[in-house]
Amino acid sequence: MFRRLAARPLTQKRWNSAPSTEACVVHLAGPHKNGTLEMLTDVLVKGGGDILASRATVLGSELSVMVVYKCAAEKAENLRKSITEGPWEDAEVCIHPSTSPDINYVVPYKHSIKVLRITGHDRNGIVALVTKYLSSRGVRVLNFASEMAAAPFTDDPMFKMRIICDLPPEVSAASIDGGIEEVANELGVDIWVESLE
Repeated sequence: MFRRLAARPLTQKRWNSAPSTEACVVHLAGPHKNGTLEMLTDVLVKGGGDILASRATVLGSELSVMVVYKCAAEKAENLRKSITEGPWEDAEVCIHPSTSPDINYVVPYKHSIKVLRITGHDRNGIVALVTKYLSSRGVRVLNFASEMAAAPFTDDPMFKMRIICDLPPEVSAASIDGGIEEVANELGVDIWVESLE
């Protein structure tokens, strides 16, 4: 018989209950080769690391991975050494302490979450102008991705971008919508704004 259990919230108190833990961030970048992710997670788990959050993406033939993990303080140095000396052929690895020691499994979306989708003919400055506008309004970018894709019917190269962002409480969704429309007109692209809530 299946019985659904109530989820126990992950709180700051739970993190602080283990004061002898360390949180670190690993960045790995290099040629996309089969098995790289498996090797990285294997090194982390065998070294006593607990993966809290991770992202990986392939751009062209290059792989980029970012992993946030925690481990017992007494295992931290050996784990960092194992990661640094890992079997990463032609890859660069960087490890540094997490700037958010209170990190947990829940992404800290605190305000109004918006998704921006940008599509148009490629030209210089699209990414720069959109991100500059968001930054000027105090909007925090949570996730960002862009690519070139063939347009339907014509196969012309089209630029596509998707941004998930967190609006601060003093910025209204209506003001962002209006400002984004001006940016879209200046760039000659289409921008759609959706709510993620």
